Amino acid sequence: MAERVCVELVDDLDGEPAQHTVQFALDGVNYEIDLSDRNATSLRELLAPYITHGRPVSKGIEEADPVHERVERKKATDQIRAVAQRSKEQHRARLEAAAAAREAEVRRVAEERAAARGEIPLDVSALNLEAAPKADEPQEQKSKPEETGKPSVSLPHFSSANH
Repeated sequence: MAERVCVELVDDLDGEPAQHTVQFALDGVNYEIDLSDRNATSLRELLAPYITHGRPVSKGIEEADPVHERVERKKATDQIRAVAQRSKEQHRARLEAAAAAREAEVRRVAEERAAARGEIPLDVSALNLEAAPKADEPQEQKSKPEETGKPSVSLPHFSSANH
């Protein structure tokens, strides 16, 4: 089965579609936030006076560290996989719910038709029927009733052959 995973950026402030991932740092802590055009512009305008009076700091050793980069990529990959797994589970749940709804509808229609014919509908789910073995398949040895927890009944074998 082919599967396509789409990652959509959503503005972390208002839930609208986001067009930017903005990175900033404060007190030695790096931050990242997904923002729409309007909110990204608003943040930049808010920080503009501080940026013009501040001085840029060269990239630290931590950012150039390939181990740190691999860790960050792994985190992103894990997040994408988690989103994909949740999406897959939600899709499976929707399919199962649709199948259950179809089954219930078929059952309802069958019951209505049986009632229209004056028949009493049979609830086969309560019978707990098991499929009978085919003639060409070898019969398995049945265990004792106390081992299976199911009652056992022995029936006489009838034959139409003349003895």
